[in-house]
Amino acid sequence: MSARLSIVPYDEDDDENALNRDRAHNNTLDNNQSHGHEEPEYEDDPFSTLPNNVKKALYGEVSDLELEANAILKDLNVFHIMHDKEIWKNLNNWNFEIFELREKCPIHPLTVITYKVFQKTHMFDLFRIPIAEFFRFFSKLESGYHPKNHYHNRLHAADVMQSVYWLVTQNIPCVNGDYMVIEDKIPSIELLSLLSAAAMHDYDHPGRTNAFLVDTQDPLLADEDGCCFDWSNEIDRLLYLQLCIKLADIAGPSKKFSIHSQWTECICNEFYEQGDHEARLNLPISKYMDRKNPQKAKLQVNFIGHVVGPLCENFSNAFLVPGDLEPIQENGLTSDGDGSISSQRVSITSVLSEEFKKRPNFVAKNLISTQVRENLAHWQKVVRSEEDVNRMPSTE
Repeated sequence: MSARLSIVPYDEDDDENALNRDRAHNNTLDNNQSHGHEEPEYEDDPFSTLPNNVKKALYGEVSDLELEANAILKDLNVFHIMHDKEIWKNLNNWNFEIFELREKCPIHPLTVITYKVFQKTHMFDLFRIPIAEFFRFFSKLESGYHPKNHYHNRLHAADVMQSVYWLVTQNIPCVNGDYMVIEDKIPSIELLSLLSAAAMHDYDHPGRTNAFLVDTQDPLLADEDGCCFDWSNEIDRLLYLQLCIKLADIAGPSKKFSIHSQWTECICNEFYEQGDHEARLNLPISKYMDRKNPQKAKLQVNFIGHVVGPLCENFSNAFLVPGDLEPIQENGLTSDGDGSISSQRVSITSVLSEEFKKRPNFVAKNLISTQVRENLAHWQKVVRSEEDVNRMPSTE
């Protein structure tokens, strides 16, 4: 990769300033306006959403390097999507219409959504990232996602980017009736690292499971770590960011059903291709990967019940999900032995700081938990219906 980001050195002893850089930036802009300082106006400006310093570069008022952004944006053919108000109006929504983005921008969904997120979080200004270098780097990164993958592709990476952005920028309820935002709890350099990691988390993914790679002795193997955190500890805080990416990575079943069902089709198609590959290699076809014996509903019941559900529940119980509080009552996700959210788990709340253990009288109420339950219930109903059909006597 030839692109290099120009990063301002981070002073580890200046955490308070790091956390408030964006506020200072906004105050500076306000002060300039109040003292009569006016930025130049550009008629019919195609870059109306860009910061003024970037607009100056694009209009030839700064360096030749930044001026190259003009040509790069045209080469990427992303002008239309950058200014599509309809698609971006829901960027701050957990149910962002990611498949509509694919329809409107099939080649560079990751690059454009990363640009929007960096813009919203002031990454360009905080770290003086040249706009041309940004597009070079992320378009090159995006090309490392295999377009033939049905699920682990650039659209999935774009979805993880948006989901991570939502998790760290939306209001999270506190027991005292106030709200907090994760973005305000971490230094800017950690936020930059989180967003960058979200963009590249499945780079060069082969579209096959770890078990397949082991069976075929493929040199590319993945590793997934569990983690916990404590706000007062830097290492634990960074581990929380990893967990945040994991939640975003498997968030499909926590989105509204119209979005979740499309991700379900994507992962099933990728699984079926692996099953076909296994058959060609005379290997046993992995569970849920035989297209001649589809078990989509059972796949989702198990995935939600034993993976997505427990993680979302723990996030919710730890008050780490944007939403509200309500008085405590009998409303958890419980296990009924098969197909519901497993109670056999290590609770994140058991290892959190005391700050999160002093909230016995409230429970979190949020969209993620609600939609996980709704989607799980849907697939459980489908499984029961399929079992009823299978029990019916044959008419032959």
